[in-house]
Amino acid sequence: MWEPVIDLGEICNIPRPKKENGCKILMASRLISVAIKFVIGFGARDSLQSIPVNKLRPDEAWKVFVQKVGEPITSKPAIKPFAKEVHRKCDGLPLAIVVIGGTMSTRETEGEWKDALRELDQSASNLGGIEEEVFSRLIFSFEKLEPIEQSLFLSCCLFPEDHNINKEKLVDFAIGEETLFGIHQLGDMRNKIDVLVGKLRNSSMLDDGDYFDSVKLHDVMRELGIWITSLSTSNNYHSKFIPKAGVGIIKAPDASEWYKALRISLINNYRIESLPQLPNQCPQLHTLLLLGISFIKDIPQVNFLDHMPALRILDLSSCFEILRFCQTFYTSMEM
Repeated sequence: MWEPVIDLGEICNIPRPKKENGCKILMASRLISVAIKFVIGFGARDSLQSIPVNKLRPDEAWKVFVQKVGEPITSKPAIKPFAKEVHRKCDGLPLAIVVIGGTMSTRETEGEWKDALRELDQSASNLGGIEEEVFSRLIFSFEKLEPIEQSLFLSCCLFPEDHNINKEKLVDFAIGEETLFGIHQLGDMRNKIDVLVGKLRNSSMLDDGDYFDSVKLHDVMRELGIWITSLSTSNNYHSKFIPKAGVGIIKAPDASEWYKALRISLINNYRIESLPQLPNQCPQLHTLLLLGISFIKDIPQVNFLDHMPALRILDLSSCFEILRFCQTFYTSMEM
């Protein structure tokens, strides 16, 4: 259920659930708030029992995956290690296991499985069936979010896979993007982020992180966000993101991609050695995350930051060469 609009008492003449009459009602929703409003409307608030539908355990997930792919394929010695890795990337999400398993049921060679892993590493939407069967369903959850909640969710997609995102980072993002209109005190901003994170958790869009005050994205939810930000702006979604965090690239995206981007994340791509020369302005770019690019050697010396008039968020943590460049850049501007 997406909305608490059904009156079962009127439609089905179902009695109010009580221990005495043995009546029980089972409903499913991604939104806890919908379940609560539904039972309140039905006059059964005291009878509500929440049963979270958790991810499948690894052994259960593997069993389902083998059923969908076919044991003759997954049991092949040359394929089994790759099948295990593809199964791991589903991260226990039944819908992803079923769809990806069905897709892989026709791939019987080692090369095909290696290619599937490559596609999953680059973007799950490249693999047949994911976009139509998984993302097209999950996007409804995204559309049910308020704009400020959508923005926060998409910000989380800029971090690497399985990354523990400190909520203080989300506060920084909200300040830089000016999404917390009318809130001026830092403590109030932190409280608001707590509220928004709670709503995203209740909508199953965010998970608890491994550390205090941190959150994580399920791999499939992160891929959903990346897919959303790659859609055409004519679909009324957000301008293009370039979320390349932690993917092991050795070359930064081409300058033509920077021109179109709203947010760029190259976090923890340690092997990148240079950034592109930008011949034109990047009029929309307001978030640039270069955290952890520690071995960069070549930084454009002409108008690099000047080409980013809308830049609001710039993260250069552990980028010592870039920090030295920026210090020189701003010193020259003051002279």
